[in-house]
Amino acid sequence: MPDGVAVEEITTPAGLVALRPEWLELWHAMPTATPFQSPAWLLPWWHAFGRGELLTLAIRVQGRLAGLFPLYVYPDGGTRKLLPLGIGLSDYLDPLLPPELVPPALARLALRQDRFDRIDLEDLRAGSPLLDTPLPPGWRGSVHPCEPCPVLALPEDPAALRRAVPRLAKLPYYRRRAERLGGMRLEHA
Repeated sequence: MPDGVAVEEITTPAGLVALRPEWLELWHAMPTATPFQSPAWLLPWWHAFGRGELLTLAIRVQGRLAGLFPLYVYPDGGTRKLLPLGIGLSDYLDPLLPPELVPPALARLALRQDRFDRIDLEDLRAGSPLLDTPLPPGWRGSVHPCEPCPVLALPEDPAALRRAVPRLAKLPYYRRRAERLGGMRLEHA
């Protein structure tokens, strides 16, 4: 393992929640991060859908959180699957790992393979460092297409957006109507 790199295992929901401030900072710092990799998405997902045992890896460089691989072990019949948090409802479930931290993360998972029988990393985006990193000795993998992650490109200009989505042209009317009904407040997000 490179100097100054430490891999910490998070195995409890409380431990995952305790990472939230650092996780959010890391998420903001990663230029390719999506909303589905943020603690604002994955912590409620775990609370609502999480079953099994957490096995999330927090990778620290010089004591600072530099990578996060949010995983859990899900018992499926007689097979213990290691899955990414957010699976099933999220797009692009890449870990928040720069390419140079993928090998130490995989090395730690190789040491913990007594906890799982297989790893299913679905919904990785093209170019994910997990797709290009050599697997630990004795591991084999396969890559196959999964469901597409749809994207809707919206125009920057509000007028163009209103033309593209006709209902938005009536937004002032709906806003006035809601204000007349009272008890409602509309905000731009």
